[in-house]
Amino acid sequence: MTTDEIIEGCTKEYEQHLHNLRKSIEILNADKARSLGSFTEDTAPPDVKDKLKRDMDGWVERWGPNGSKARALVQNHQKQMYKNAKQQEIAKDLTADGDQTKDKSRNSGRGR
Repeated sequence: MTTDEIIEGCTKEYEQHLHNLRKSIEILNADKARSLGSFTEDTAPPDVKDKLKRDMDGWVERWGPNGSKARALVQNHQKQMYKNAKQQEIAKDLTADGDQTKDKSRNSGRGR
């Protein structure tokens, strides 16, 4: 797999993440509207305010910029790039070792 293919795959995963993020915001807002009913955030009873705060805190923990979803996405992309870099490094080392072996075999017959 090439670096460009990995970047393209990561881009598609990130686009899907943003789509899911938008959906989760819509769900959070719909739940907020349902919970508030005829109240506003200022006039809502304390138990409703507490529920809204817990919902928002949970959403931030899961979907926020440093939330579990974003961290998992970044970690997955970093693993893919690291794995690709290691494979390229190994391939480069093998190619360099092969070139050195060829040079040694060419030079071993000289001087006889």
